[in-house]
This record gives sequence, structure tokens and C-alpha cells, in this order.
Amino acid sequence: GGCVGTACAMSDIEFGVPALGTMAHSWIQMFDTEYEAFKAYEAFRLESDVTNANGESPTAKDYFIKKAELRDFIQDQRALGMNIVPEIDMPAHATSFTKIWPELMVQGAVSPLNSNRPLVDHFDVSKQAAIDKIKEIFDDYTTGENPTFDADTIVHVGADEFVYNYTAYRQFVNQIVPHVKQTNTVRMWGGFTWIKDNPETPIITEA
Repeated sequence: GGCVGTACAMSDIEFGVPALGTMAHSWIQMFDTEYEAFKAYEAFRLESDVTNANGESPTAKDYFIKKAELRDFIQDQRALGMNIVPEIDMPAHATSFTKIWPELMVQGAVSPLNSNRPLVDHFDVSKQAAIDKIKEIFDDYTTGENPTFDADTIVHVGADEFVYNYTAYRQFVNQIVPHVKQTNTVRMWGGFTWIKDNPETPIITEA
């Protein structure tokens, strides 16, 4: 009998059983609110050349992976038969980006699902400027003479758990997926069964 660890952080705190497993179980429980956990955890650890008007980049300042390092890793693993699928999750779960471009984040709204959590991690994709910025972020890795994500790399655009403006979300998908498809095969999380407006905004064939 016995165990080597638990996904329940409270078992670690109360009984000394090492906390293991997902962030959802082991990290968030260490904070009073989900919002505090996300603020403490968030970091974009990939080199980015996209900056705001003040020259600030979303790249984490403590440590990060250089573009060339990730490109070489993806290609080295592919040569061994392993396909690495990088994901940049947009337009939610994007605190590392919305703190750099706060004018593009959702303002004054809270989550209807998670204890009225402020939606500071959401790009406001009802603004075309926000969609254009997300395109620019992906272009930083998918375009150029020697892109970080070459044409053989499948790119995951995230697109899950957006709880603000469902019409804008579906219009965003209709733009971002065909955009990234110009250079790469695209993957995204499924959400259309519940992220629906009324009347329903159709998802175009190209997406």
C-alpha cells in the first residue's frame, strides 16, 4: 500500500504527502483564489521580438528559451520520430500578453464560471486591433527565412475557455485559423459546442 504523491495540495500541507500532477490540482490549491494563482504562475518563456510602444516584450525576464533553441529542438525531435506541437494559447489564458498590451485586454468584466474572476487574461477580440496583435505574435514564429515553427511544424493556437463575447470569439477563429494556415498546419482546442452565440455565427470552411 501507500503512495509516492498526490494531486491534492492540501494533502501535502496537512499530511506531508508530496504534491504531484497538474497545475490545476497542485498549484492553484496553494492560493486563496484562482486569480492569485494565475498571477503568480503566468510567464511566457519564449523569446519574442514583438514589443509594445515602450519596447516591452511578453518574454519572461527571469529565464526563457531562445527562438533558435526551440527551432533546433523541434527539428531534432522530428528527426527521431517525435513531433513537437508548440501551443500559444489565445485569446484567453493570455495574461503574459495582455499585461504588455493592456489596451487590448477585456476591461471591466468577470468570468461567469469561476467565482467572478476578472478576465484580465482575455484579449478583447471584439477589437480588430487585438486580433491583429495575435496574428503578429504568431507571425513572429511562423514567418521569415528561418522561422521558429517551420512549415512541417503543427502549430496549436489554443482558443479554449473564452468566456466573454462568443460572437467575437467565433469571428476571431474565422480569422486566426486561416491566417496561421498560410504557413502551418493548425490545431486548436474544441469549444464550439458551448461557445455559441444566438443567432450562431458560422465557422467558415477555411477555419
